[in-house]
Amino acid sequence: MEKDAGKTGAAMLLVVASPFILFLYPTILVLGEPSQVPVIAHRYSYGAAAFLLLAALLYAIFALALLRRSGTLLVICLIALAVLTFPLPASNVISAGAAIPLLLAATRLLTAIVLAVAAGICVRGRQPGGALAAVAGAALLFVPSAIDTGYLLWQAKGGPAGTISVTVGYRVPYDLGKLNGHDIVLVGDSFVWGQGVDIRERVGDVLQADLQRRDPAARVYSLGMIGAGLNDYVKALSEVPPAPKIRRVIVSFYQNDMPPRDTLGGWMERLSLALGRSSVSARMVLDIARLSLAPTVDGYIDLVLGDFDQQGAAFPARWRLLVESFDTLYRLAAERSLEQPILAIVPMLTAAEGERWRDAHRRVAAVAAAAGFAVVDLYEDYGTGTAAALRYRVAANDPHFDVAGNQLFAQKLAAAMIGRTREP
Repeated sequence: MEKDAGKTGAAMLLVVASPFILFLYPTILVLGEPSQVPVIAHRYSYGAAAFLLLAALLYAIFALALLRRSGTLLVICLIALAVLTFPLPASNVISAGAAIPLLLAATRLLTAIVLAVAAGICVRGRQPGGALAAVAGAALLFVPSAIDTGYLLWQAKGGPAGTISVTVGYRVPYDLGKLNGHDIVLVGDSFVWGQGVDIRERVGDVLQADLQRRDPAARVYSLGMIGAGLNDYVKALSEVPPAPKIRRVIVSFYQNDMPPRDTLGGWMERLSLALGRSSVSARMVLDIARLSLAPTVDGYIDLVLGDFDQQGAAFPARWRLLVESFDTLYRLAAERSLEQPILAIVPMLTAAEGERWRDAHRRVAAVAAAAGFAVVDLYEDYGTGTAAALRYRVAANDPHFDVAGNQLFAQKLAAAMIGRTREP
């Protein structure tokens, strides 16, 4: 009997500890690799250091809960664990790993199940408050976590071979195995995705219609993801088969792709974007969360402009990261392109700080040209720094391009492609 009871206790311990065991892997990844812009001990960003501190505290409290056999402490640890899984994809160390979002979603699903077990432990221990919190937590977590896990598992295993899909997702699925020498791959963020406009009105589709007047077989693959950045662009290009070569790769660089300062405002913005990387259910409320974190578009634009301040925090390290990212992007693009890859610099639609934005554009253009790109700088075309820029906003508080803005973008890309081939 004692032997059976021991086996039962060990099995229960394994069940209770299972989500914490799963969460160890991404935690160790963050611990073992340096951040892109290290400021703590010359190794971790503020966000990474805060995450590691919270994770260490979480595991210490979990051990205490086991030692004291406290159901309430266990419930607190489980809820905290679920919360920590959401911002983790903001880490540069794990954001490019395709398996990590699925692991985090599975951790939340397992946490919901263990919370139900913890509710029973609290009932037996006469801890009604802990039992109530456990039931509420399980109820809130189970359905969205099941949706997230199922969706990410379907993405990992479902769909035709060669179809590339990511957590946040391209607007439509593409079979990249069908790429050929007539095609254009357009890589970018929400501007390429077409946020705020109909799919037929986004830049890639407008460009495709223009190219097909001369080459009916031409197709533009719009590999744009909402909230994407330089790491995502590298990942997207890495997933494009190197053979057969396509006509051209175009990378769309928006000013918030500049590696940001490690400020509270910037960290909150990245955190809000990270919420959707491992959770399609969180993506449903992401835009509302982002608006609450950055209530005015002008405030957000000022925040991004500060990232280009050469006197800003860790600027040399951040600028070096930009240079390295452009070099990597060009290498990947050149390996896949028949013609010289293009980097388009998308401007902020603002009426203020025109000269400071002009300087930022010039510096980014110089880095892109040095990497080997043909540069299409759209600063002048949209009247950046003047009231004229505001007419291209999709809404007064949204700096994405409206229909006319997307048309102008496509027009400038088409013009840049005429007669321009790779330089020797």
